Amino acid sequence: MTRLHGDFQTDLLPPDALSACAEAIDGLGWRIETVDARRIVSYAASGPVQEAPRIEVLLSESDGTTDVRIVGSDSEVQPLPQEQLIAELDRARVAIQTSIENAGEGAGHGSALDRVVMFDQRPRAHQIISAVVVPAVFGAAVGIVLGISAGLYWALQLVGFIGAILAGLEHKNGREGALRGLVGGTLLGTFLLLAHAASGSDETVKLPDFQPVLVVFTVLGGVIGSGLGGRLRRRATERQTGSTSISA
Repeated sequence: MTRLHGDFQTDLLPPDALSACAEAIDGLGWRIETVDARRIVSYAASGPVQEAPRIEVLLSESDGTTDVRIVGSDSEVQPLPQEQLIAELDRARVAIQTSIENAGEGAGHGSALDRVVMFDQRPRAHQIISAVVVPAVFGAAVGIVLGISAGLYWALQLVGFIGAILAGLEHKNGREGALRGLVGGTLLGTFLLLAHAASGSDETVKLPDFQPVLVVFTVLGGVIGSGLGGRLRRRATERQTGSTSISA
């Protein structure tokens, strides 16, 4: 007999989580045998269950969150290949996590970050404006200010770093956020130098002797800021839906 399980957490209360789990299993077309306050017993089949794996969902409350354990097992009479059992557990996990996430958003339990639209879900025009036009225009403005006020220059650099973090929140992880920051930081630094050169004014802040090196610093700021934003988005998502590993 093979028995596997996977675990994750949700911010939903146990009754809400149980309802979301039951809806997910029903949506898969599986047969639900029993449901009680903290447990669902089902079979990964709509008809006879003799050869179907048994899928149990167990809920427990811990530190304000609900722990969800999905357990899959076969029987000694009808053993199943482990790969098949894992596949059914994965189907259950995906369906349950999606149902719980949707329930959390509908009940107001979702994180504020969940309401930030992902970059790849935005219209192409918006992607171009936010990822290309905005950092280029902002960099040009900073380049002009460089010849006017040192204090305002550093203030705008801070605003740019905060903007990089916010941009990173539109990406699902730190790696994707860092790539966004790489592009934005390059554009910002390049247009900063071009605008400053075009203005013909003396800089109020000492720049590197080889001024193009400044682009390296703006790139680093963009990568760090947007990478941080992406990591924050990923942590918020993992806390909401949990991350599940299948184990024996």
